[in-house]
Amino acid sequence: MMPINYKEVFINDKFWSSRIKTNREKTIPHIYQQLEKTGRINAFTLDKDFPMHVFFDSDVYKWVESASYSLSIYPDSQIESMLNNIVNLIVKAQQPDGYLNTYITTKAPQERWKNLRDNHELYTAGHLIEAAVAHYQYTGKNILLDVACKFADCIDTVFGKEENKKPGYCGHPEIELALIKLYHATGEKKYLNLSKYFVEQRGQKPYYFDIEAIKRGEDPKKWYAWDTENYSIFQAHLPVREQTEAVGHAVRAAYLYSGMMDLAFETNDNSLVKACERLWENIITKKMYITGGIGSSHNGEKFTSIYDLPNEEAYCETCASIGLMLFSHRMLHITCDSKYADIMEKTLYNGILSGVSLDGTKFFYVNPLTSLGNHHRQEWFGCVCCPPNIARIIASLGQYIYSIDKNNIMVHLYIGSDVNVNIKNQKIILQQKTDYPWDGKVKITLKMENPMFFGLKLRIPGWSQKTKLYINKTAVKISKKIEKGYILLERNWQNKDTISLKFDMSVRMIIAHPDVRQDMGYSSLQRGPLIYCMEEIDNKIPLHRITLSKKNKYSSILKSDLLSGIIIIEGKAKFVDDNGWDEILYASISKEKFKSIKITAIPYYAWDNRKSGQMRVWFRYI
Repeated sequence: MMPINYKEVFINDKFWSSRIKTNREKTIPHIYQQLEKTGRINAFTLDKDFPMHVFFDSDVYKWVESASYSLSIYPDSQIESMLNNIVNLIVKAQQPDGYLNTYITTKAPQERWKNLRDNHELYTAGHLIEAAVAHYQYTGKNILLDVACKFADCIDTVFGKEENKKPGYCGHPEIELALIKLYHATGEKKYLNLSKYFVEQRGQKPYYFDIEAIKRGEDPKKWYAWDTENYSIFQAHLPVREQTEAVGHAVRAAYLYSGMMDLAFETNDNSLVKACERLWENIITKKMYITGGIGSSHNGEKFTSIYDLPNEEAYCETCASIGLMLFSHRMLHITCDSKYADIMEKTLYNGILSGVSLDGTKFFYVNPLTSLGNHHRQEWFGCVCCPPNIARIIASLGQYIYSIDKNNIMVHLYIGSDVNVNIKNQKIILQQKTDYPWDGKVKITLKMENPMFFGLKLRIPGWSQKTKLYINKTAVKISKKIEKGYILLERNWQNKDTISLKFDMSVRMIIAHPDVRQDMGYSSLQRGPLIYCMEEIDNKIPLHRITLSKKNKYSSILKSDLLSGIIIIEGKAKFVDDNGWDEILYASISKEKFKSIKITAIPYYAWDNRKSGQMRVWFRYI
């Protein structure tokens, strides 16, 4: 089972087409301007006067990746010119031995490979490789791919188990999954072996072998600067196959687990699959926010203890949600289980989409679930990993919608699109039409030259309480056709056959596990895949006073002129009146008086796009 390449998928629905257009016309050019303004692009001239940081190169590489994805489907002369400029600078900046890192080369050449924990050399190399593969897929030219191969070859001469090589791994995982992509692009097995080496080194104490020390009569084992650190922050506390709990920096964890899954697929390593299954389940059942955010602590951007999910203090870095989506997408391709696609969808529509403003030029690094009105998107950050990461996900969204094996086509996400599929040596065009996520109706039409027998697997979202299915307008009972959350339809399909789905889009009140102490006695609102929140601008009172009722009914109302077109949730609730409390701090419970109020909720992803004010996802309920 393999994902269908994003270049074979043309997205044409209203919801995502507008966001892809904004990404192309606003976000990608905006990020380029900021990369230029802050010296990240000019750093590749190797002028020492430009401001630099150890991981600045990776921001540029992610932009190259997003631009390449976008240009593969939507030609744009302005972005093309920007891309060519950066690629030429990257080529010229590469050192004769293949090494490429603007910070180390210009600011600290003596530090090359000396601090794997902090200097992000292998991390930035990984993003170069991903960018190069995307650029190669777009252009068909080797100009950047050759740079990536030369750097990977350089790395391969430095690290490994051989006596003349250094043992070690990066403090920030990324190169592991990137090397698998390079292996796919080139067929060069040493890149697969190098990825395997870095994955399996994790859990070992990292040091390098200093040959010159032997001449001085010293111990040749020089420890990288990790000795006093907590190894769990880097997912290095145990060998990967022995890890059972997601710990440490959330983005690093998700990237490592994604690399582990890629390696497992290529080597048929079931022990890695089992480890990833344990880690994924630990995240989803004990450490994930309702929005798909992960990494609750500002201190270390990391996971904390199980069920520790504070809301106002939530970190939930946008990159961490992206990492969880990447990890879940890889897990999905083990057995085609809808639980993985459900999490992909949750993170995409909530934890990821909230990271960029509706106009495409402002970003969240941190995504709290409660705000007092002082948390806002910014045009840029000092550490700016999130903006280009969002851009590359939106630009390549097509690759997450469909998969294929020799007998089946799988539909994971319901996004209006046309996809070209080759199955059993015949070309099929699958057309998906929907007004998702606002409407639960999906129509799929198959176009083919000759009738053909194959399977079509359609995901039933976990949030849909009732689902209806029709084939050519004839109702089909689906209870016996569901396999791991997917409807399996096998038949001799004809040209212009249609499959219609209708998902239950009713508003649901969602509660958390009783041990999530921050949410005990609280509820949130969900409609379809979207988590909702309330903003002060719509509700006019302090949001923490609002109390929902399990008996209330909620209305879904389309507001085409609000926040680029959304469905709001309206209903009745109660709020605690503060009348007579002016000079009182504490009183008998009998003083608590409730009044009725009409509440309005909007999708979480759309908050902080209007007037500043409070925001809240969780509310008391009775």
